[in-house]
Amino acid sequence: MSNFDLPGELGLLDKPIKIQDTNIEIVRDFDPSQLEFALFDFDGTLSRERDGWVNLMVASMSAIMSEVLPIEQARIAVLENIEANIGLPTFTGLRKLNEYRDELGWRRISTKTLKNIYNDQLLKMVDQKRADIKDGVLDHSELVVFGTYFLLDEIKKRYEDNMYVASGSDKSAVAESVDLLEMTKYFGDRVLAAGDLGDPEKCAKKHIIEELVRDKDAHGKILTFGDGFPEILHTYHNGGVCVGVITSDCSNDEHLGYLTIEKKRKRLMDAGAHIIIPNYKNTPALIKVIHDKDFS
Repeated sequence: MSNFDLPGELGLLDKPIKIQDTNIEIVRDFDPSQLEFALFDFDGTLSRERDGWVNLMVASMSAIMSEVLPIEQARIAVLENIEANIGLPTFTGLRKLNEYRDELGWRRISTKTLKNIYNDQLLKMVDQKRADIKDGVLDHSELVVFGTYFLLDEIKKRYEDNMYVASGSDKSAVAESVDLLEMTKYFGDRVLAAGDLGDPEKCAKKHIIEELVRDKDAHGKILTFGDGFPEILHTYHNGGVCVGVITSDCSNDEHLGYLTIEKKRKRLMDAGAHIIIPNYKNTPALIKVIHDKDFS
């Protein structure tokens, strides 16, 4: 993240304001006036379909890195790579891992091959979860962040057809997930996905947010909910209000200090989050905080 224009400590309150009897923290001052449309990141912010992606990447990439390193060193190299590049396009992180592999003097593997290996496993996991919903083994509500549907109900009351969902994945895949998780009634066809931008390392969220801002005729601002730094950062730079959602990345290596909630919280704050929450348990209070700046 060092190459990004992160606000870091700029504008942070001396001490976060913790709303009494809730899980809501205000970490930066914000201006709720002129909020006109709401943008939601999808994976990790609304959907839990991809929970476990970290462990899949660690397993698949450690196997490849173990050709050049002892297995435990390979795991640590992969974990450090994920942590250093989380939020960037998958291709970028894997390219950097591949460059490190090359430095160790081993045979070259294309980064596209590495991504395909990981993606194949990820899609199998997601497809199995989708099949479990269709077969009645899982209820769709088990694959969303706690409180998601109530939050979307409340946001729809205020923003109606100005609600959007964003993802760096292909639009067809995101639209299928939105439908499967019964969120189409909130977003309709307002699914913003990067698809093929012609560059696997182009920041999808930056593209989406800039396009959304450019397409709006009015001078309204974006209210963004996200668990990754790109959507928070680019909303911040476009004058919006950012709600950082610190959901767990479900890493098996948190006990080693990797991909912890604490690090995610700091990452979202550094990116420009104004409000920090772990889930949508306290939606009525959250709505008051965002729109009325009611901190009581």
